[in-house]
Formats: sequence, structure tokens, C-alpha cells
Amino acid sequence: MQGPFSVEQLKGLKERGRLTEAHELSQDRVKWVPAADAPPFRVATAPAGRGAAAAASGDGIAWFHAIGSEQVGPHSTEQLRQLIRSGTLSPQTLVWNDSIAWTAAENLPEFSGLAAAAAAAHLGSGGAVHIPPAPIVIAGLPGIPRTAESVAILSLFTLGYYLYIWYFATRRELTAAGARIPPAWQLLIPLWGVYWVWTWAAGIGQLSKGRVSGAVLFVTWLVQLLLFAPTAGIASAIWAGWVQGRMNAAFRSS
Repeated sequence: MQGPFSVEQLKGLKERGRLTEAHELSQDRVKWVPAADAPPFRVATAPAGRGAAAAASGDGIAWFHAIGSEQVGPHSTEQLRQLIRSGTLSPQTLVWNDSIAWTAAENLPEFSGLAAAAAAAHLGSGGAVHIPPAPIVIAGLPGIPRTAESVAILSLFTLGYYLYIWYFATRRELTAAGARIPPAWQLLIPLWGVYWVWTWAAGIGQLSKGRVSGAVLFVTWLVQLLLFAPTAGIASAIWAGWVQGRMNAAFRSS
């Protein structure tokens, strides 16, 4: 890792052959981008003379934005702000100028507050902003849809080991839809795993809008855990199948 370098220093390294498109660049040592997508390589892709036109029409900064794979611009800072403010561009639109690599507009202080301001103005005028929840996608194993029966059978014939795959998969689907559940590996931590199951059950209750009770799921989970050894895993398999059936019915009807 070397640096920091200014844009001019990067250009000099490129001219001497010490910086190539195979390298990666970062402004914060966390997010890295290929050198080909950053100055000075990317600057060469801007249409000739456009930077000067933007500089003459605004604040001296020539901004470009992406629409699909196409580069559009140049714009002054105020012109780009107006495009975002009006909803023509979203805050997630990728933008760049001669000193900033491609990044979402909302990541830059010049544009970060525009989305909230536009939403507030819309609400103030009597409009409503609706953010639909992400759908819960219930995915099974290849060729095996995740039904109540398949979960119970797989759990029974794997002596309960399939349940770990099931927990990990359902946690991924629930968090994608907005539930707050700790990383699935924490289920394996003694005692802490009990808390993990509580958050998992609460997430199901939240996303099912009460159709499935998180408290009931948690209590029945404790019961099946006690019965796992005496019933050779049969109680756990039946419980998992019952939970999956309730989830399927609740989420498909929501």
C-alpha cells in the first residue's frame, strides 16, 4: 500500500509506467476501485472540451453522471443538484468529476441532503411517500421447494443437522425483508444462541404482522429442544415443519 497521492502525482506515476490499470485506488483505505475507473485513467474518457464548457457555466467543476453504461454531462454542481432535487436523478446515481472517482451522489456532501429535502417537500404539499417492504423470498434446496414437509423430512433424516442450514437460510430471507437478526453464526455460541433464536422468532412475528406469534415460536422452540434427545429428533423435525408451514402461509398472504 502506497500513498497518499494527489491526482497530479497519480498522472505522473501513470506516465512513468508505475501506475497501471491493474492497480487499485482508494480515498479512505476501505473502499477500493480499479485504477481504470479512477483518475487519471477515467478522465481520459471524458469528451474533449466538455469540462471547459461546464466550468464556464457554473462553479468550475465539471460533473458527469451515469445512465446505465452511458456517461452524461458535463453539469455544474448546481445543475446536478437540481437534477437530483427534481427527481430526474436519484441520490444513488453514480457521479464523478476530475478529482472524485465514480461514487453514489448521496455519498458526497454536495448532494447528501437532497433526497430527504425532496421527500419532506413532497409530504408538506400533501403527497405521500411509500416505501414498500422487500418481499420475503422463500427458497429451498435445488429441486426441493421449502415446504413444511420437506423441512421436517430433511431434519429427520439428517438427525437435526439440516436445521442449521434452515436457520441460516431463513435468517438471510428475514433480514433481507427488514428484520434485525444477528449474524447466523452466533446461533452456535452457547447460551447466546438462545437470544439469537429469540430475535429470529421476533423477526418472524414482526414481518408476518402478527399472523405468526414470535413468543409462541420461541416457547415451542424451547420445548422441542428439551424433547430432541428423548424423541431422537422427531419432535424437532415436527416443530421445524410446523414453523415453516406457518411462515409459508403468512408470507404468501401478506
